Amino acid sequence: MACHPDLVLRGKTAKILPEGEEGHVCRLCNDQAEDAIMSQCKHVFDRECIRQYLEVQQTRGHRPECPVCHIEISIDLEAEAIDIAPPGKGKARQGILSRLDLSKWRSSTKLEALVEELEKLRRDDSTTKSLVL
Repeated sequence: MACHPDLVLRGKTAKILPEGEEGHVCRLCNDQAEDAIMSQCKHVFDRECIRQYLEVQQTRGHRPECPVCHIEISIDLEAEAIDIAPPGKGKARQGILSRLDLSKWRSSTKLEALVEELEKLRRDDSTTKSLVL
C-alpha cells in the first residue's frame, strides 16, 4: 500500500503543516493530546502517556529516552498544559482525501488485495485486529 502513487507527497503541492497548525498530537499514542506537555527536545505528549512510558522505562532499569528522537528525555510532568487553539481558529487538518481528485482516482491491485484480505479476516472473526504498515 505504501507504494501507491497517491500516498507519495508530490512536489510543491504537498505541504507539511507545523504541529501547532494541526493541534497537538501525542507522539506516543497518535491521538489528540488532552493534557499536552512538551519535552525539552520539543516533542508533544499527552501527560498520562508520557508518565506511563517513563514509569515503564524506569521499572525496567532503562535510562528514559525520547520515543521520537531517542535522546535522553527531559520533561517536566508538572508543567502547565500547552494551550490548544479552539476548533475553527487554526487551519483544517490536511488528509490524503483532500489532495485527491476522487473522480479520477483509481485503486491499485495491491490495495484491492489488501482490502479483500482484511474483509475476509473480519468475516471469519470480527474481533481480529490488523496493523498495516
